[in-house]
Amino acid sequence: MSFYKNYIVKQNDTIELIADKYLGGSQNAGQIIEINKLRFPYISSNPKDKLSLSKTESSLTSALTYGSTSINLSSYISSKSINEQYLRSRYIFFISSSTSTGSFKYDKFFIKKYYSRDELVPSNTDGNPITIPSGTLVFDCPVVAPPSISAQDAGLLSFSQNCVFSGSLSGTTLTVTSISSGLLSVGMSIFSTELSGGSKKITENLTGSGGVGTYRIVNDSNISGYYKNLFASFESSSVPFARKYYVKYSYISSSGETLASPLPRDPYYGNSFSFSVPANQLLTVSSPLVWPDGVIAVKLYIGTSIGFESYQATLFSTNSSYIEPVNGLNKTTIYPPTSNTALIGFSSTYSSGTEFSVHENSDHLFSRVVSYGEILFLPSKLMTQSLIYNNSKSNQFISSLGSDMKLDTSGQLIFQGIYGGDIGTVSNVENLRQSLKNRLTTRFGELTTQPNYGNKALAYIGYKYRSSFLMMVRSAFIECVKQEPRIQKIVSLEIYYNKNLSAVIIKNLIVKVSEGDSPDTQISIDSLALRT
Repeated sequence: MSFYKNYIVKQNDTIELIADKYLGGSQNAGQIIEINKLRFPYISSNPKDKLSLSKTESSLTSALTYGSTSINLSSYISSKSINEQYLRSRYIFFISSSTSTGSFKYDKFFIKKYYSRDELVPSNTDGNPITIPSGTLVFDCPVVAPPSISAQDAGLLSFSQNCVFSGSLSGTTLTVTSISSGLLSVGMSIFSTELSGGSKKITENLTGSGGVGTYRIVNDSNISGYYKNLFASFESSSVPFARKYYVKYSYISSSGETLASPLPRDPYYGNSFSFSVPANQLLTVSSPLVWPDGVIAVKLYIGTSIGFESYQATLFSTNSSYIEPVNGLNKTTIYPPTSNTALIGFSSTYSSGTEFSVHENSDHLFSRVVSYGEILFLPSKLMTQSLIYNNSKSNQFISSLGSDMKLDTSGQLIFQGIYGGDIGTVSNVENLRQSLKNRLTTRFGELTTQPNYGNKALAYIGYKYRSSFLMMVRSAFIECVKQEPRIQKIVSLEIYYNKNLSAVIIKNLIVKVSEGDSPDTQISIDSLALRT
């Protein structure tokens, strides 16, 4: 017999109404939430709640494109898309931006502080107090867009393909007396039914600069005389071309340290994207409006493929330029125009007005919001709640924490007796303490059969210490502990950097095991250290 039955979510449904109709009362809505792993007990018709496997918490404004060290979420909190309790219980958020193809780019941010009410704080610039409004979420580094990089007139290159003029030819000198349309330039070929000897190419400006004046030509063929309505045009081999580049950038601190961009695709060099720029066109690099603390410059790398970038320029907070030569650093791609059309250039970067979304930690794969037309699983009959959450008897609660084989500090089995006998066991609260310690000291993903098991903080061992490490390590530890289903909440956790040991120290980790009417059982973990 099946334990569950399917239910298709309908318009105007709520979790409470479904529970009231099929489970005997709205008070049983929690069973629907638990079975279906719903993040919030509501049903949403907002398509933005469905972005990227339904993990979107709230859509933010395009102000993020210009950069900010904080985001005001008061409007989303008031609309209950995000609540204060949720913000306080999470330390990692993801921000994604929708691309023109509908795909998403993810970036991890660590929350530094959440302001639940208006507060006066000293300004970073002059020290004078400023008001931080209620509902502001502060990150440990700025949410900032990459430098805006584009070619001058790259959207639509405007160059003169054709020119109609009158003038005279004498040997290799062309004298232009009037121009009906267009402009002349080096590389153009001259045509006319009156001319003999084929086309004549302009090779040099003498006194002319596109208009009336004299020009040097080749293939004179003993031509001399005055002509009206001469026609000049570019040859296809002379059409300006465009190069496709991959750009990476990173920030430079006042101490000379190179930092990854605040939106790191690449952990060492920062973001990467591609664009095309025509030859001899000005490449303008505009700095983002908000800079991370201590950053004085941006380092720009340009190459034709990811991984083969070459350093181009150090760009300060004012706009900088880089001129692409005809014979550049890399191979070229020819984009010949069709008849009487201009060459099209492309610039692909974060555009103004891009919508961003805040995401919950994506490791929690089942966290989602339900929309109309989806299938919910409903229990065939009401479930008996687990001992951990609903049994008031202390002995039953303690025994529900389970048993396991006993391990020593190096992770080896402990045997009973002096000469080795049966394998020792550990039970109840001590079992949970051992289980949590094993989880915290195992690298995330190390166990191939349990890819979501382990501690991501161990990945930072050996990295050069930065102030943001404390926040990252703290976030990783909290995330790891919360993966243990027998733990209700973290009571205390101290993390600090010890310069003498060159290590991040984690101590006084205390967690609460029970909840509801069960005993207030707490366990603690000995100090741990991560060498940097």
